[in-house]
Amino acid sequence: MPVTLIMGALSRWSGGLLDRFGAKWLLVTGSTIATFGFGLLALPIGGKSYWAFLVPITILGLGVVVTVAPLTTTVIEAVPAHQTGVAAGINNAVASMANLLAVAILGAFALGIYDHALDSRLATKSVPSEVQRAVQIARRQFVIAPALSTVQGNDRVVAETIVKGALAESIRAMMLVCATLALAGAGTGMLLPAYPSNRRRAE
Repeated sequence: MPVTLIMGALSRWSGGLLDRFGAKWLLVTGSTIATFGFGLLALPIGGKSYWAFLVPITILGLGVVVTVAPLTTTVIEAVPAHQTGVAAGINNAVASMANLLAVAILGAFALGIYDHALDSRLATKSVPSEVQRAVQIARRQFVIAPALSTVQGNDRVVAETIVKGALAESIRAMMLVCATLALAGAGTGMLLPAYPSNRRRAE
């Protein structure tokens, strides 16, 4: 919700920044802000308070809103005026494909880290067979309620600690990966020419 609200409220503002500063520095700045937001999101994972996530998510939303407008504009202005429709279509197709690949690749990576974290926690603890069974049920899935429902009492507490700790480790790793990718995006933005966003209108 914070990201959606920020994008809705500040989209016009980011368009004004684009006209004033051009696409290059907004892409660099927005990606850097997003990097900071992802990095902060890696810190409180596993906490119980939503407010611990609100500030990092708000920072991430600000980074996204600063980045989206110049990213699209850069693609559109890279082609002659009569090819802007084609450029917009290709941009949308690439964005959709990137979303699909991100979900598939990062999801598989997250599950791998999650399973490894479960194994590591089981290897360092002597736990009852019921707890081991619950952990095995939780393997390869992010919905942990069915696994925890199979144990009661102190065994449930132990199983919950193991499973939630492994899940938090997986999510933390994904946030750090996303932070690295966002930082790479900022570096890529540095390669753009520093022309103003209204270059075509000026021509």
